[in-house]
Amino acid sequence: MKKLLQSTLFLALLMVYMRGAAQTTYQPISDGCTWSVSNKKYMTAGDTVLDGKTYLKIYRQVGDQPFKFNLDQAEYFVAIRNDTAERKVYAYLPAGTWVHDLSSYSSSQTDDAMEVLLYDFSLELGDTVTFYMLGDGVAKTTAVRATTANIQVGWSGYSSVSHQYNEGDSLITLSDNTTRSQVFLRGLSNMGMNYVWMEGIGSIRGFSEGPQFSILDYGKRILLCFSDGSGSSFQTEFDLDNNPDDCFNNGFGGDVTERAIYPLSVHPNPTADLLHIELSGAGIAKIALYDLQGRVVWANHDTPQQGTATLNMRSVPAGMYLLRVTDADGKEYLRKIVRK
Repeated sequence: MKKLLQSTLFLALLMVYMRGAAQTTYQPISDGCTWSVSNKKYMTAGDTVLDGKTYLKIYRQVGDQPFKFNLDQAEYFVAIRNDTAERKVYAYLPAGTWVHDLSSYSSSQTDDAMEVLLYDFSLELGDTVTFYMLGDGVAKTTAVRATTANIQVGWSGYSSVSHQYNEGDSLITLSDNTTRSQVFLRGLSNMGMNYVWMEGIGSIRGFSEGPQFSILDYGKRILLCFSDGSGSSFQTEFDLDNNPDDCFNNGFGGDVTERAIYPLSVHPNPTADLLHIELSGAGIAKIALYDLQGRVVWANHDTPQQGTATLNMRSVPAGMYLLRVTDADGKEYLRKIVRK
């Protein structure tokens, strides 16, 4: 009877999770967020009032040796403002800021302080948007919302890795199992790139996209992990060192290897072939895959208690599934899986 109640409760939680994966509420960028981006870290810390509007302050810290973000050692980077009703994020540029226009290969200095668009999550498929990108400089570019985005990683002497995003990746899942929407964009300027935006997080290349005007450096600027103000985290699967649990990747110029924020890692996702499962800590004891109706598609209750496993997805129909991995201590971890 106890096992029946536990199974019923799990299936109820499963249905709530899967419904949550299909429906999301817009999430603005909040105070206390941190980003780990190659050899840089960013944090939102406090607010300020500029021209009568309230902005979040973002600080940046840079280092090629292991470090934890220290606000006392960080530099002020930029102020941003959430327009939650319009689902947009703006940045405040002081007067005299140099802006590089990627459409015309021209640069100009702002005469006055101005507010510029960073992200627009209200875009419909095919909509065109002009936005600004921040890094070691400021760039202005134009892009169109698309169904796919191909991101090149690790240029300028590093291994070149291509990551393809498509509609199956339109949601990402944080460590507390909440979901965020993603927007894919195709650049239209002379230096057009592909872009991935994530609600409440920003760009797949970090808090923002920069530096955009240095093509040789651009490929190495990739978000490795993110944590929101409440401690819920998101770990990307970018890895040049065959260690997806690194939050600060040696392949991007840093020497930092941090403890995994979320122990479960699965890749590639989406997949049409093999799904590789890695779990740090006590090791994998059980694996189960569920469909949207909560039915078991595949289960293995006699998995060797080691940190890795492989699931053959070739015979699984295309669609969205939930992977449940149980470790040797009985702790359960969930991850949304897309069979493309």
